[in-house]
Amino acid sequence: MTVPLYVQANVDGAVLLQSIRASEYVREVASGEDAPQDSALWTLVDHAPAHGQPVVGSQAAVEHAARLDSPPWSKRVLVLADEQDSVLLVALEKEKIVDTLRVVPRSVLEVVANVDAGTRRLAQYRALCGTDVYDAGQ
Repeated sequence: MTVPLYVQANVDGAVLLQSIRASEYVREVASGEDAPQDSALWTLVDHAPAHGQPVVGSQAAVEHAARLDSPPWSKRVLVLADEQDSVLLVALEKEKIVDTLRVVPRSVLEVVANVDAGTRRLAQYRALCGTDVYDAGQ
């Protein structure tokens, strides 16, 4: 699955995606056996296909994500890049927002991999950071 990334106009999407993919989590999972670019995590998050108008806000992103083909696009979580130094992860269930969590780019892959696979919920990550932005500290 690929988790859709929605980028607001005030954020440099290319720089943000590079920051997400620079995560140590990719290297840990690959165990040094493969290049990070060869890992399935490398493409886990990618820009959502354009649909002709800017997506503003989480509800608009949810509505667009509902129209994406599954597979390859995840229906469990999406990433909304509304700030350069953190993003909003949106957990979905039946095309409805069930939870959100603000995460630093370098921690995005770890969180979305687990949420998309159904092994963890955003609430479990929130328990680790309280009201702060989640940062795995990589």
